[in-house]
Amino acid sequence: MQNPKDQIQLRVIDFAIQTNADSDYVEVYDGKDAENDRILGTFYGNQVPPSKLESSSNWMTVVFHSDSSFSEKGFNFSYQRKGMII
Repeated sequence: MQNPKDQIQLRVIDFAIQTNADSDYVEVYDGKDAENDRILGTFYGNQVPPSKLESSSNWMTVVFHSDSSFSEKGFNFSYQRKGMII
């Protein structure tokens, strides 16, 4: 059963997308609604996310935006409930 007080930890395993923020980027939100919740960050090639991001509840939203011009390796995240050992 989900507890609304549980927090989510998003961990960055690998991150390599285009350096231009106008082409490919990842947005991470603290909640389930990308339009209304607080943004934890916008990340792209030169703006790499920290090794760990945490939500304030049991929801986190990750949105990937991409164009069709150029490709990079991509990204790999893992997530878990805060306090769990991986």
